[in-house]
Amino acid sequence: RAYYQPLFSSAPEPSKSFPSGHSTCGFYFFCVYFLAKRYRYPLLARGAFAFSIILGSLLSLARIVQGGHFISDVVIAAIIMWLTAYFVDFVVFDAKWFKSKLREQH
Repeated sequence: RAYYQPLFSSAPEPSKSFPSGHSTCGFYFFCVYFLAKRYRYPLLARGAFAFSIILGSLLSLARIVQGGHFISDVVIAAIIMWLTAYFVDFVVFDAKWFKSKLREQH
């Protein structure tokens, strides 16, 4: 007897849509925006920002139309990805306290 019974139903499970993983994949390219901005490539930065917004919006729209997510799920996914990309950019390039802690460990 199997320990785990896989669910082969096509019915959606309630309360399992937050945040939208598909949308976060589209908004992932915010990190390219921050890198391009950091290295002073304004054209690449604008292109990466536009690409991220367009791809994230298209994936979000597809998931909303499919009934898998609400608008709030995809908006929060975009905010999470923006803040994550900003935080990683800050830690990698600006956080002196973080770099000093790394040096102390080695």
